[in-house]
Amino acid sequence: MTRKRTHRVVVLTGPQFDDVEHFEIVQYFANRGYYPDVVSDLRGEPSAQFHGNDPDKLGRQITVKRDVRQVNLDDYDGVVVVGGYCTAYLRVPDDPGSGEESASVQLVRAGMETAEMVVGIHCHSLWLLTGAQDLLRGRRVTTNHNVVWDALNAGADVQFTEDGTRTLDVCVDGLLVTGRERTSTHAFCDAVFTLLEREKR
Repeated sequence: MTRKRTHRVVVLTGPQFDDVEHFEIVQYFANRGYYPDVVSDLRGEPSAQFHGNDPDKLGRQITVKRDVRQVNLDDYDGVVVVGGYCTAYLRVPDDPGSGEESASVQLVRAGMETAEMVVGIHCHSLWLLTGAQDLLRGRRVTTNHNVVWDALNAGADVQFTEDGTRTLDVCVDGLLVTGRERTSTHAFCDAVFTLLEREKR
């Protein structure tokens, strides 16, 4: 059964988001007719203010008023996770000793298990899934250089350039799109957008 298109995407972010990636991703999809609904793990608060990971140079901050637990994926065509160090926070569950996955990991898991749902995971945000090995095992991905070993240890098939000197800028594996770093954000968004716009959805 074909899902009804909503022209909305979840943009998952948090503290120490990448200052460039967050705003470029939000603006990219807004400019192309997809409402970017920015969400995070608000830890029971009505809203949260987050700073980017480059405050000295850019000093950017955002206010998020929608909690990840409020997301109903029936209302969206895709889930996009912003890079930066925010996923080190987002992957921690409310009770770290419980053995349960965090609400953010649960959201991305649900997206990856939903038919026709596009999931984009950029740069450092692949950290979010390195503890959920069943989601990465055997999947072709790219990521930032300092997440490579985590991804390999999780069973991912990390993709490198032909000369093996670095990971690919963008990798598409089915409806999963991964991106390498800040400089590949536009190409990453292009790949996600192409899947969102694919014919006969």
